[in-house]
Amino acid sequence: MKYARFTTALAAAGTLVLATPTGAHAGAIGSTPVRTFEYSVGGVTMKVPTGCMFTHAIRGSGRKITYQNAGVDCAFVGARRRRQAGIAAFIVGLVVSLAFFAFFPGLPHVIDWGAILVSLAVGGLARWGCQSWITRTAKQRPERM
Repeated sequence: MKYARFTTALAAAGTLVLATPTGAHAGAIGSTPVRTFEYSVGGVTMKVPTGCMFTHAIRGSGRKITYQNAGVDCAFVGARRRRQAGIAAFIVGLVVSLAFFAFFPGLPHVIDWGAILVSLAVGGLARWGCQSWITRTAKQRPERM
């Protein structure tokens, strides 16, 4: 039992060293954001908005390319804007409610844990409201491209 790990490691290393090498297999995939541009295919003009991603994938074996694909992905552009708007709404809600507790007449101008927790809740509510509004308006209008 004392040498079980050593024996197992030695057997695994020996298997890796003595295994016959196979042909080289390679692949690559890459994405990059692009700026707005237009292109035509079969008489139809397509517009790609800023922030979409070009993705290119290549697979091969040895010196031969067996698969290649390229495309444009714009699915996450709206999600990124929705997330940024949610973060901004959270920060605005947090700062406004903290300012309310700090400067509103009649309140003890002290920021305690209760004020911080209420401000976090107001920020979360503002984020939820903003993202709900963005989702609702996105469903109502047609896709812009």
